[in-house]
Amino acid sequence: PARPAAATRPSSPTPPTSPGRPPSTRERAAAVPSTPPPAPVTLAAPAAPAAPTALSREAGVLRTARDLADAGRLDEACAVLDDEVVRGRPSADAYHLLAVVRRASGQAREADAALARALYLDPTHAGALLLAAVSAEGRGERTTAARLHARARAAVQGKE
Repeated sequence: PARPAAATRPSSPTPPTSPGRPPSTRERAAAVPSTPPPAPVTLAAPAAPAAPTALSREAGVLRTARDLADAGRLDEACAVLDDEVVRGRPSADAYHLLAVVRRASGQAREADAALARALYLDPTHAGALLLAAVSAEGRGERTTAARLHARARAAVQGKE
């Protein structure tokens, strides 16, 4: 005698779909095979610290020179700044600080030369413009001083 075929039951507790009715979202989800667990994530070793940029190096040199000048060690500050503008990347900030230190050392001619270089590199450098105006006033060049003061004022207003 033939045995009747055993009825198969779905593995989920959801009832089988009725003929003519589309499967529900739950039924479709139960029919989708489970996805394998994600592969373990391996983290890369931490990156090495970035090499100091030229800008951060210059900021350190300027800070050192400023500290030396503040301590009254003007010759050492001049040496640090001279080395920076000759071997490093010359900048308006470096030449401006060199002009300030040279002026404080009584080296007016060298200070004016450093100011000229600062203003060549950045014609709107407010500090260099102001120091150049003061220097021009000291030489009795009132028209030049007034023009430099006006440029400094415009430079400051342009950065606000």
